[in-house]
Amino acid sequence: MMHALRVWRVYHIDRPFTIETDHKRIEMVLTQKTTNRRVTQWLNELAEFQPLFKWIPGETNTVADALSLNPDFERKTAQISLQELLEAAKNREIGAMIRTNKVTVAQIAKTMYSWNRDLQWIIKRLKQGEDVPKYSLQDGILYYQTGEDETSRLYNPADEDLKNHVIYENHDAVSACHPCFFKTYLAVREKY
Repeated sequence: MMHALRVWRVYHIDRPFTIETDHKRIEMVLTQKTTNRRVTQWLNELAEFQPLFKWIPGETNTVADALSLNPDFERKTAQISLQELLEAAKNREIGAMIRTNKVTVAQIAKTMYSWNRDLQWIIKRLKQGEDVPKYSLQDGILYYQTGEDETSRLYNPADEDLKNHVIYENHDAVSACHPCFFKTYLAVREKY
């Protein structure tokens, strides 16, 4: 209803009109003494207009039924075979491979290690076979082991662009499937 009022605002702004509805609660909302924030915002927006609400029982409101029961607006379940689904997934995966960034976070971090003297010193000691607590080196990539768990995480130098790339790989990339904040946080926390 509010969407319709916004769309056809110019036709309703300065003249009274009637809204026929089978939603009885709307009449009650207009006479309530206290409301929540959403209803208050809705009522403030409605105050620009001069609507009159007329309740029509659902059985007799044939116009609304014709609109709400329109088969074009009906939610339909997709009928797809497993083979079609697998084929679509394969095609999407190929598209994702084309669009993904070819440079990984590990490759960027490895390049950035040469910019940091402290990290160069740690890497040099590890390459010489010395033991550096909590650090390990695999294929030139530095890993750090926290005290919380036993898994080693990729060591990322403090760099804003690298942080953005980590978020891209674990949230924005097609292969990441755009998870929610908490799932993104868990994925990042597990690796870095």
